[in-house]
Order: sequence, then C-alpha cells, then structure tokens
Amino acid sequence: MEVLYNIIFGTAISFLISCNNEKPVFTEKIIDDQAPANLWMKSTGDINLDGKADILVGGWQTGGIVAYLAPDWRNMLINDLVY
Repeated sequence: MEVLYNIIFGTAISFLISCNNEKPVFTEKIIDDQAPANLWMKSTGDINLDGKADILVGGWQTGGIVAYLAPDWRNMLINDLVY
C-alpha cells in the first residue's frame, strides 16, 4: 500500500505545476494491491498517446515494468524482467 501511495503522490506532484493559487486536495486511491515490489522507477507520461497522464513503475525484485493507464488505471505489463 505504501508503494502505491508513493506512486500516487509522485503523480500528484507532477500535476502541481499546472495548479493555481488554490491548495490542491488529494485523495489516496489504491490502483493495484499487487504492484511491483521495491520500486526503482516511478514516472508519469502519456504511455498510450490518448492525451491523459499515465503512471509507469518498475520493481527490481518482482513485477518488472508496469504502466497504469488513465482514466481507469488498467495495468499493462511492459516488461516482466526484474532488475
């Protein structure tokens, strides 16, 4: 759960750049309770070119590299190797 919280927190930070002077309100949402273990990489970007920010994570012990596609956070395995 802490892993996914870090993913969501990192994604929220990337959106802060476009916020105005109002304080943002964040809500924790678990999108995968079996996410890759011991993440070595967390990033956001438009993975599937649909105009929405997706989440990309990589685990070095289990899980490989996984993308979570917005808006429903469907997971897509990019690479199942561990590093």
